[in-house]
Amino acid sequence: MNMGWKTTLLEDYDEKGIADNQTLEVVKLPPSIISSIHVRLSGTGGSETPAVDNLISQIKIKTAKGYIFDMRSADMHALAKAKTGRKPQIINATSAYSQTCHNIYFGRYPRDKSLMLNLQNDNVRIMEISFGSLIGTNAFATGTVRLTVTIDEWIGALPSGYKGFFSQKEVEDKATGTGKATFELFSGNKLAGLLINIGTITSVRQITVSDKSLTTIFAKANLRDLLNKVNSENINVDALETNYIYWIFYDKEKDLVELPILSMSDPVCMIERGDTTTTSRVVQIDLVS
Repeated sequence: MNMGWKTTLLEDYDEKGIADNQTLEVVKLPPSIISSIHVRLSGTGGSETPAVDNLISQIKIKTAKGYIFDMRSADMHALAKAKTGRKPQIINATSAYSQTCHNIYFGRYPRDKSLMLNLQNDNVRIMEISFGSLIGTNAFATGTVRLTVTIDEWIGALPSGYKGFFSQKEVEDKATGTGKATFELFSGNKLAGLLINIGTITSVRQITVSDKSLTTIFAKANLRDLLNKVNSENINVDALETNYIYWIFYDKEKDLVELPILSMSDPVCMIERGDTTTTSRVVQIDLVS
């Protein structure tokens, strides 16, 4: 086959049956150049109004570089919508076909030839899918749960403009509280962006990305200005529309520009939470060459 795109349904995960009490599925990924991974969990909805969107609670991907993807359900939905303009599909149907989908992109957008996960020569290629309580009146019916995994892959040699891939990992989840919340970022790579979830936006004034001593400030902005600057389209369709901020440090329309290099040992993201109690969570997106 000549160079180009191919959509591949993983043979072992063509609506594979999942046990009612299963909490984890470990998927062996192929030695491919992967642009995106699409995961669908389906089954018959329970006897009451099902809510299946969180039944995949978390997905992790491990390669020879360690864990390069680690995100929970709601954050994956928000990030996929930020990159594509649409949220992965969810169907909640009482006593009928129901599903939750997750789409993982290793680039700035689908089929970004500059950024793909190259697993051709990688001996560690696993995806860990954690499940919530699969069976219940507001989940799936007994004996009906199925898992499907599809990838978009690049066939042939790496494109000339290939730069690496985006890793996407949760940094930390801060419990309800007030005042400054400091998230210690992963160091060593180029910072491409942050996905920030804030429980109550009225209490948050400012967000800063810097080293812990504030000697080098990579980015600083007031929350309301960030919402205006980066959330031209609301990216969270589950709850309050402005709960998520997708703060990127690259240009979507151009080739990758110079990104902040988190070479110091103590890079942080500081969120000024004010006097009203709120939660906050940060997912870090890095360019890994």
